[in-house]
Amino acid sequence: QEVRALFIKLTSAKATSVNFTDSDLSHGELEGIILTKAVLIGAELVESNLKYATCIECDFSYANLSGVNMAEATLKGSKFRNANLSFAVFQNADLENARMQKSILSYVNFKSANLHNADLTGVECFSSDFSSANLENTNFSTAICKDTELSSAVIKGTILKNARFNDIELK
Repeated sequence: QEVRALFIKLTSAKATSVNFTDSDLSHGELEGIILTKAVLIGAELVESNLKYATCIECDFSYANLSGVNMAEATLKGSKFRNANLSFAVFQNADLENARMQKSILSYVNFKSANLHNADLTGVECFSSDFSSANLENTNFSTAICKDTELSSAVIKGTILKNARFNDIELK
């Protein structure tokens, strides 16, 4: 069944293998939530607050996460394939081994985030901020990035095969 909520509050809740496929959790208050292997494929999480959340191996593929706050969240091994992450905040978040292939990353804040071994193949990245982020071994193959901030980012081993970067700031 489809979940539709005008406002949901699950602050500091804990769940394993929960299924929120195609659910509308927009504007939800989910700060500090702990999810393991949760399925949120196609979910609407517009402007939801997941600050300090722990989402291990969760699947946000095809989800609308525009304006979501995932600052300081632990998102190791989570999938964001084909997701809309415009205006999202991942500042100081741990996205190690995250999968974000073909996602929209416009105006995203990745300041000081850990994207070690993340897969950003084919992303569309416009005016996003990766300053001081760990991009070691991150795959940006076929990505299109414009007006993107990379100052003080760790880029050792970053894969840029057929990627297009324009107007990049590398201080």
